[in-house]
Amino acid sequence: MGPVLASSSSGSWKRAAVNAGLAAILLAGAYQLPATMDVDFANAPAGYLSTEGFHDAEAGYRWSRARSEIHFHDPGAKWNVRLELLLSGFRPRDLPPPLLIVETPGRTFRLKPSRKVEPFAMDVSTRGNWSSTLRVVLRSEVFTPGGGDERSLGVRVHRARLATSGRAIPPIRQLFFGSLLVFLVGLYVPALGRWYIAMPALLAISFVYFRQWAAMALPPIAVGLALVVVVARFVPSVTSLARSWSKAVSSALLQATPSLLELAILAGVATGAAVVAYAGRPIVELDLGSSAFEPIVRRFRGYDRDALSVHFREPLPGAVIDLRDFGAGRPWKIAIRAALEGDAQLAVLARADGAELRTELGPTWESHSFTAPAPDFSWRSGYELSFAGFAGAKLKISSIRVDRGSSLPSARAILFITISAWAFLFGLRGMGLRERGATWLAVAWLVVPAGAVLLSPAVAIPLLPLVVVASVATSAVAILVRGGLLALAERDIVPELAPGVLVVASLGFLAWFLAMASPLYVGGHFAYHTAIAEEIWQGKFLLYYLPDAANMLSRQPQWGGLVVPHPSLYHTVSSPFAGLPHFWFLVGTKLFVAGLLFMIPITCGLVATVVADARAGVFAAAATLVPTGFQLLALGHLMTIFGCAAATVALGLLAVCANRLSEKGIFWLVSGALTISFLSYTGTLLFGSAALALTAVISYRSDRDFSKSLVKLSLVSWTLAFLLYYVHWAVPFVRDTLPVLLFGAGGERTIDLGARAAAVPSKFTYSFGSFLIPLGGLLGIALVEGRSRARRLLEGWALVLVLFTLLDLGFNFLLKHHYFSWPVVALGLGFFLHRLDEKGRLGRVTARVSFLALIVSAVRAAIRVATGGG
Repeated sequence: MGPVLASSSSGSWKRAAVNAGLAAILLAGAYQLPATMDVDFANAPAGYLSTEGFHDAEAGYRWSRARSEIHFHDPGAKWNVRLELLLSGFRPRDLPPPLLIVETPGRTFRLKPSRKVEPFAMDVSTRGNWSSTLRVVLRSEVFTPGGGDERSLGVRVHRARLATSGRAIPPIRQLFFGSLLVFLVGLYVPALGRWYIAMPALLAISFVYFRQWAAMALPPIAVGLALVVVVARFVPSVTSLARSWSKAVSSALLQATPSLLELAILAGVATGAAVVAYAGRPIVELDLGSSAFEPIVRRFRGYDRDALSVHFREPLPGAVIDLRDFGAGRPWKIAIRAALEGDAQLAVLARADGAELRTELGPTWESHSFTAPAPDFSWRSGYELSFAGFAGAKLKISSIRVDRGSSLPSARAILFITISAWAFLFGLRGMGLRERGATWLAVAWLVVPAGAVLLSPAVAIPLLPLVVVASVATSAVAILVRGGLLALAERDIVPELAPGVLVVASLGFLAWFLAMASPLYVGGHFAYHTAIAEEIWQGKFLLYYLPDAANMLSRQPQWGGLVVPHPSLYHTVSSPFAGLPHFWFLVGTKLFVAGLLFMIPITCGLVATVVADARAGVFAAAATLVPTGFQLLALGHLMTIFGCAAATVALGLLAVCANRLSEKGIFWLVSGALTISFLSYTGTLLFGSAALALTAVISYRSDRDFSKSLVKLSLVSWTLAFLLYYVHWAVPFVRDTLPVLLFGAGGERTIDLGARAAAVPSKFTYSFGSFLIPLGGLLGIALVEGRSRARRLLEGWALVLVLFTLLDLGFNFLLKHHYFSWPVVALGLGFFLHRLDEKGRLGRVTARVSFLALIVSAVRAAIRVATGGG
């Protein structure tokens, strides 16, 4: 089983069993020693993994809600344990201190924390045989700060600590998982060698000094290793595939490592690009009526507008605008457009590094200016612009103009731009691109961060850390996917993919993620779907899995409250991101969504390579960058994106493996992929089934075996999807929804077929950017030579678009079938461009110009989404 996970022998069984027993004994002994379990709310990992129902961390604390929980994982069962809480009951001056009720098993405490940070100590008990986890429930009176902050805030919790004095009853689950882990490592991980004998002692020591972390980590690590062992023992093909994958990834990483000279050259170009970008746009305009500057604006009330339609925001005490990283070397000339509601006052309006603006403000909008000294070149060159506020009056700020002169970028900004280029170069070389091509593309990539800083520094500079995240994530995803595809190609499951497909897909990943990362991104239903994922993470999985009156996912208010089963698979899979701080929860979700979209050009490239050749694969991957994906992001249809990606992978796998469906392993692999796609979204079930049915009909006369295989695949996948999810919804759907769908119209209606037919081109334009794109896609499918099984599947898939467009004339369907057909339209468009590319010099020029036009259309669509458009 490889050098790390090896098979066992009789001698290793005895040694592992002895060590596992010793681990149980030593763990039990560790619970007889004093231990302190700390939850530091300023420490994000510990604070988030051990709490539930708190707001995000602030300056060393987190606000509780009306009900919040702190979890101490398996401290051991003991009657007398010391619980310490470091709290503050901060309230505005006009509100009394809050009442806080602390509930533990068998004990309840009533506290009145003051505005100051103060400790509270309570004697509690821990219980449980299998698990002794202590759940401390905080119930607090709450208030809402207002001024754009609509959170319900309870008390500030700075730290929670549980101190045991020793002699506790050890929880059985920690003894069990500790023994299991030591036993499995002794049998299957010989790489530890002599160190294995010390493993029980090290495990026990970790429970003495780091009990909170050790108790959290041990069960999942033991279960994970057990699953690996089971798969390795009973599904050797998966183990072999994983070994090939890791080997391919390791090879790609070695291949990807650039030389020091390349890194130095790229760093120099990045530094020059940053300097040019900063110097080229010396003036920064901040319109406080726009959400574009939200990342740098802190402690301001919500957006407002006065009688003159001037948009403004009101600073609260301690309000700042973070202009660090905005440049060094020249004095800053700062002009603030402001007004005051009430009598005119003379006071300090703003400060920047000791320089202050003392001026008289009244009800008239006026611009007030001052000069701040030149910031020194440093890690974060620039200033925080702070506002003191005016006593007894409402200060309104409309806009701020900062003239930095030809300033130098901060060291931090230079480093971020450089790292993003390094990461992109690393990824490009790991994708298999030639060294020279990878270097030139990495240099070209610098246009993105540097160009953004040049065009809009106030928006782009705060986003530079996310540009680094995007570059690193893109390279990591591309290298991992390439490794997996190479492992599959070794087994003749998929063809070897051209590096150009990975490059195009990576450009798409970057565009999709950065469009969502923009502060102007609206996202339609994005917040709706992330809220459901958060609720599932908090334990409401069954609410969205089973029929329930409170299941907002499957009740359609726009259709009169009809019950339409919508699986929550996307929300369940993405829900672990909700365990992160809110900002990173959103970032993780956006990376996940971009990863889903990334799989569409990859799959289209594979299918086009099988049907035609590698060059057709690159054209097909590029054709997926039509505006459809960006429109889905603008609408925030995350579940539709998930369904579309799952269907593309499933049908793409079916097309690639169409000639091997008689092999049992391939049949069940495709069945599993189809089942997941049917569970991803109800629309995918409908349109995917239609594609399979149409393909079976098309193939019946010429390839009856293929037709029968499609029927078998459909039946197996339908049955599995029904048993796993839809079975719970069958009765409500038949009882409540079907009668409304069939008889709810209530009489004859006149349908203007002419008007609906005339609207078809505009609907295509809405979904694809131009009605010519789906027409070109359908034409490209028709031009594919031969009658292979893969081509017939593409014909059936493309006919879904034709069939439901015709049905749309009578029923005015939603345009979900357009999104589902987007990948096959891209495939057809890729085939069409490939045919052009083969038709002499004029054809090559036309094809490549069209290829570049697709990239340009993707950039334009990304900019529209990033700036709040559709």
